[in-house]
Amino acid sequence: MLQDKKNTDTVEVSVASERAEAVGGVLIAFFAALMAISQMINGELEEEMMIAHNKVVNYSSWYQSKSIKESLKESELDYLQALLETGIVHEEKVGAIQEKIENVKGRDKEI
Repeated sequence: MLQDKKNTDTVEVSVASERAEAVGGVLIAFFAALMAISQMINGELEEEMMIAHNKVVNYSSWYQSKSIKESLKESELDYLQALLETGIVHEEKVGAIQEKIENVKGRDKEI
């Protein structure tokens, strides 16, 4: 059969084929470099987005803490005024409670 014959034919590669391989190699290298650059830019943008998100969260937390402080001060003020109105506080301590109410009102302005 044909398997017994030795294949001694040489393969000829045309110049056009070599040129196509070279162009293909250059295009692959170009696209690989382009993808690497786009990944670097994407990484930087993701980092900037994360920093911006953290700033938004910080501002939100700050606002929430201010709201909580305000609610606590209003509750404290209501409690002190209720103590005075009900007459539970001894007469000698009324001055101290009124002073405390004024301090709380002063701190409300700071918040």
